[in-house]
This record gives sequence, C-alpha cells and structure tokens, in this order.
Amino acid sequence: MVAIPKSFGVIQRPTTQTGQAEVNSSYNQILPNAISNLGSQVQNASFQLRQQQAQEEFLLQKQQQKQQEAFNAAQVLDFKTRLSKIDNEAELNYKNLPSSNINEVDKIKNTLLENRKNFVNQESEKFKNNPTLLNLIQQQANTSSVDIENNLATEYSRKQKDFGVNKIYESIYNVNTQIASGRNVANAKKTLDETLQFGLRSGLIDMKDVIREKEKQQQLVKQREKELEEKVAFNTVINKKTYLDPNNSRNQKIIDSNFAKSAQTNKNPEQLAFDLSVNTGIIPSQFKNVLSGRLAIGSPKEQLQSAKDIIDMVKRTPSLENQFTSDELKFVNEIKGNLEINLPAEQIVKYARDNLSKISSLDKKARNDLYENKDYKKQLDKNYKDLQSKLRDEAGFDMFKTKAEIPPQLELHYKQLVKNAIVSDGMTPEGAIRTAEDKIKKEWAITSIGAKRVQRGAPEAFYGIYGNTDWIKGQLSNTITTYELNAEKPKLDNYALEPIPQSIINNKPSYYIQKQNQYGMSEFLMDSKNQPVIFTPNFFKTEEAKKAREKYDLLNKSLNDEELLNELKNKNFSQEKLDSAILLGSKLGGNR
Repeated sequence: MVAIPKSFGVIQRPTTQTGQAEVNSSYNQILPNAISNLGSQVQNASFQLRQQQAQEEFLLQKQQQKQQEAFNAAQVLDFKTRLSKIDNEAELNYKNLPSSNINEVDKIKNTLLENRKNFVNQESEKFKNNPTLLNLIQQQANTSSVDIENNLATEYSRKQKDFGVNKIYESIYNVNTQIASGRNVANAKKTLDETLQFGLRSGLIDMKDVIREKEKQQQLVKQREKELEEKVAFNTVINKKTYLDPNNSRNQKIIDSNFAKSAQTNKNPEQLAFDLSVNTGIIPSQFKNVLSGRLAIGSPKEQLQSAKDIIDMVKRTPSLENQFTSDELKFVNEIKGNLEINLPAEQIVKYARDNLSKISSLDKKARNDLYENKDYKKQLDKNYKDLQSKLRDEAGFDMFKTKAEIPPQLELHYKQLVKNAIVSDGMTPEGAIRTAEDKIKKEWAITSIGAKRVQRGAPEAFYGIYGNTDWIKGQLSNTITTYELNAEKPKLDNYALEPIPQSIINNKPSYYIQKQNQYGMSEFLMDSKNQPVIFTPNFFKTEEAKKAREKYDLLNKSLNDEELLNELKNKNFSQEKLDSAILLGSKLGGNR
C-alpha cells in the first residue's frame, strides 16, 4: 500500500514593511517609462512614414521620367521612320527621272528638299512644348539632311553626265541615220568627228568609245554601199539586164531580201517571184516554200497549180530544176504527163500519187524489168526520135536548127537518164522520159568552138547567159598562147574543148583543151608539168569586164539613185556598159 505524504502545516505570510515599499517603488517607475517609450515609437513611426512617402514620390518621378523618355524615344523613332521613308522615296523617284531635261531635274531636286523641310517643320510644331523631344527631332533631321542632300547632289551629277552622254549619242545616231540614208555623207562624217572630239575632251566618252563609233560608222558606210549595189543589181536583174549565179549563197540572200521588200508593194507577188526565178536562176526562198508546201499538203487545185508553175519555170530556165527535191520533181513529172487530158485536178493528182506509190513498192530488179521490157524499149526509141525533132524545133532551143549532127552519145545519155530515173530514183516510165528530156535540153547544145558540133557541156549552154560568147574564144586564145610556144594567134578551128564530166554536174563546166598535131591526130594541150591544161571560162577576167569595172566605180561616189543617175548621165554611159558595171560591182554571176 502506498504511503500518504506528511503535511508540513500552515505557513504564515510574511508581514514585514520592507518588501511592501520596494514593490511600490517599482510600480511608480513603470508608467513614465512606458510613456517615454511610446513617444519614441510614435516619433520613429512618423519618420519612417515620411521616409516611405519620399521614396514613393521618388519612384513615381522615376517612373514618370522613364515613361516620358519612352514616349520621346517612340516619337523620335516614328519621326525617323517617316522621314526615312520620305528620303528613300525622294531618292528613288529622283533616280528614276530621265536625264533628258537636266533643268527640270534640278528643279525637282530642290522641290524634294523643300518638301522634306516642310515635313520637319510640321513635326517640330507638334512638340514645341516638349523641348527635349523637339531637340531630338531636330538633331535627327539635321543628321539625315546631310545624307539626303549629298545623295541627291551625287545623283544630279550623274544625271548631268548622262545628259551629256545622251546628247553625244543622240548626235551620233542622227549622223549614222544620215549616213544610212545616203544624205550628204561627207558632212555627216565631219559632224561625227567633231562630236566625238567634244565628248572626249569633256570626259563624257573615252577613247574606246571613239574607236567603237568610228568602226560602226565605217560599217554603216559599207552597208549602205552594199545595199545600193544590191538594189541596183536587183533592179537590173528583174528587168532582164543581167544574171545571178544560183550557186552563190550571197546571191540567194540578195534575191530573198529584195523580193521581201518588193512583195510588200507589188499587186501580184507570186508573179514577181516567178519572173525573178526565171530571170535570175534563183527562186526566192519564200516562194520556194510556198510551191513546196502546196505541192505536198495543198488542195488538189493548189497541188496542180504548183506543179504547173514548176514545169513552166524549169522549161524557161532548166537550172531551176536543181532547187527542187527528187521527190518533188517525180511528182511534178507525173502530173506533167496528164495536164493535156483536161481531167479534174483531183483525178490528175490521185493518178500521179497512185503511179508513184506503185513504182516505189517495187524493188530495183522489178523496176529494171520495167525498163528492159520490149514494148517499153520500142516506146523509148520512138520518144527519142520525137526528142530529136523537139531539139531542132523547140522555141528557146533553136541552137539545134543548124546542120550540126546529133551524136550517138546523146542517145546513150538520154537512155541512161531514163534507166536511172526508173531503177534508182523510182520514177514511173513515163515520168522518167520527161525527166530525161529536160536534162538533155539543159546539158546539150551546139558549140562553135572548134568544129561546129552538138556537145554535152558546150560552153554556149552554160556560159552564154552573159550575152555573146566571143569572150570565151578570146579567153581560150589567151590560154592557148600561154602554153603553146609557137601560137601567137592560134587558129581555134584546130582546137576543141572537151568538158570534164564531173564539172558538168556542178553546173560550172571546166574543159580539157584538145588540139590537132602535125599528123592530124587529136591530143591534149599540156602544161610545163606535162599535165592537161584545164580551161574554165570566166567572164570577169576579160578585158571587157576590167573596163566595165572602172565604170562601176561611179556607184561608190553616190549613195542614192538620183545622184547616181545624174552622175551616169553626165558621163554619157551606155546602158550596156552600165549593166556590165553593175554586174561586176555587185559581185554577181561567178568568181572573179
């Protein structure tokens, strides 16, 4: 069991006076101290409050200052952006101004700067109550003003130079136009020299420009002379005064360019092209394309008309045949055989196409069998006899009206042409006969050089287009004299020209010279190397041509038709001499 603690009894409260006095004394000090402490705390709180208010006012001022600075910065940026836009547009517009009117350009420059100044003044007026912002704006305006004024001044200087250069080249252009038109060329050349010298002295052009323009002027003069030569040559050609060399590519260009110009004003350009082709031996490319196009894909009537044109052209000028393809000639020859039947165009074209299709489907052996057929051989013999009669009687081939015998070689050539046309070229038997006849008429003629005889490649057939052929005899005589030791005046009856076969194909025959020796035998004229002398007639090496060349020089002294005619009239030139001069000067008709 737990024991209960013992009690100590009642304890008596102290009653002494000393303890009570001490308590009263401490109590009396507490109140003043509390009041004193409270005053200090109030004073501290008031100080802290004032300090906090001052700090808040400072922060507010700072914030307001920052806001004002931001506002000013935004306004300056906006001003700078708009001013920059105005400056950029001003520079761009100023650069795009033509320099042709330099006085107007200067006025516009001043106007642009004045517009800029007005903009700056308007913006400054808005912020006159904000000195700081006003100062910033004016500083920005003054800084950029230097750049825009310098840029416009630089551009103005460039335009001044452009203006001067343009005036230089405007003058050069006018001079070149004057030269090209042939008006007072000498004065035009003088003006050009003065213009170039002025430009060089003023620094507007350099020496490279001078050299280039002088070369251009020389080319213009040459071009003008060339155009005049071609124009005069073309006019004489179209009037049947002279002939062109169909193998010369330059002559093709002359025909093409002049036909294009003439066709624009001619009421019947196709007739013009036809006449030009027959007279010159060169078909204008544009007309050739029309003929070939109609022949290939035209309507039956167009195909028939195109074939008739080609037939008529080749009949008048056989060399034109060379300017058509073999397929075109085959088709034309097939049509030619049925023109006199007076069938509708559709039937004639269909019949020709069908015949060519049949013959082309056969191989060479089958086509050769057609040629070797006995009935066809009889027909061929009959046609050859008809050809002999045609050669003696046909208009335009009257050189065969003389008593010169037709040699057996002509018959061999004729039949070989027929065979090649059928077997190799795929022509119908009837078309082959017509083709062979056309080629015989083109290559065979009677020659009066040496013993009078019918000859393939006779000079009269290929070189007779320059008029009479006495010049050929004169040139041949000079050639013989060069190689014969004792032939001061050779008798041409003792000489003959033997054509080189390959040269006939090229339409410019060259010849071996045959002579009779002391024993009456025929032999070739040999050169110092014991090689046969080759003779090629060349009209442009004759004395007649050399004299005509001097007359032609008058063409170069005048650059328009009126001056040319006056000059020719004053010199009393004959038309014959003029034609020869034109022929030479325009470099037409062959080599020289």
